[in-house]
Amino acid sequence: LFRKRAVASVTMPTPSELNRFQQALELIQEHSETGAREPLDLARRYLEELHYALELAPPQRLCLREQEPNRGWGFFVIDLKRPNGLLLEVPAPLEEWSAMESAIYLYNRLKASSMAIAGGARLANKDGSADVLANPNTPFAVFHRVYGRRNVLQIRGYNDELLRRMPGLD
Repeated sequence: LFRKRAVASVTMPTPSELNRFQQALELIQEHSETGAREPLDLARRYLEELHYALELAPPQRLCLREQEPNRGWGFFVIDLKRPNGLLLEVPAPLEEWSAMESAIYLYNRLKASSMAIAGGARLANKDGSADVLANPNTPFAVFHRVYGRRNVLQIRGYNDELLRRMPGLD
């Protein structure tokens, strides 16, 4: 994760890669709803094509973790027993102090169903494409569209400099 602070360190996905990522997430949802093994096996195959490992963590949580080459797409967690509850999002884990640590703590405390942690710095790419808050064509945004339809809490960490740069706060 911390390697993705460098300039031009986040590789943007192609439209077909985003579609494949969405298909994998939807197959995981299908597995959650039906218990059928085939959708999960197919999702695993799709994610492997995208260099993601699909790992089961107790008690019935799936972790989607980037493998090499790490492209800065993010880390995702899905509770298979409650996939449609609260989604915790961390859009700026490298810039905002303690946001990621706070989200991990709150995930258990609030009994969240899923979590999305951006995989790189928002300003890693000069064209702004790595900014998951502004770019709808990221795996983070796809995860939000699939798992964050109703109940989303973004975990943010503000310091004095970030507050100075925010519009409307004089």
